[in-house]
Amino acid sequence: SWTHVSYPTLTGFDSQLWESRGQLTYKTARATLQANAGYAFDKGANLRPGNDRRGVVAGMSGQMLLGSQVLGELGWSYQQSNGSRAYSPSLIDTQRQQATQLLRLALTYPVAPQHALHLEYRDVRNKENISLFAYKGKMLQLSWEWRQ
Repeated sequence: SWTHVSYPTLTGFDSQLWESRGQLTYKTARATLQANAGYAFDKGANLRPGNDRRGVVAGMSGQMLLGSQVLGELGWSYQQSNGSRAYSPSLIDTQRQQATQLLRLALTYPVAPQHALHLEYRDVRNKENISLFAYKGKMLQLSWEWRQ
C-alpha cells in the first residue's frame, strides 16, 4: 500500500508511507481469524525531524458470534520503526526508535433490525527511546450504530 500524508500548516512534515504485508485469514460460520506481518518504509520530507523511518508491522484479530446476536471482537497490532537520522540535531541528538502496541476489545449488540449498540475498549502503549514521545492511552466508548 501507499499513503501520502500532508500537513498544510507544518512545513517539512509531509511523508509517503509504503507498506508491504502478508495476511492469513481463517473463516467459519461463526468466527473469522486474521494474522498479518510486514515491512513499512516512511519516506519523510528532508525537513521532517528524524527524516525517514523503517520498521515492521504485525497484527492479529478475531471476530466471533457470541450467542445468537452479539458479535465479539479482539485485536492486537504492533508497529516498530527506527528513524534514519537524529531527531533534532543539537536539541535531541538521538535517532527515534518507536514501538507501538494496540489492544482492542469490542462487543456489538443489535437492538433493532437496523440498530446496534457498540462497546469498545482500546489500550495503546507507545514505547520510545525519546521519553518525550512515549505514552499510554486507554479508551472506552459506547456508540450507537445505524445499519442499512
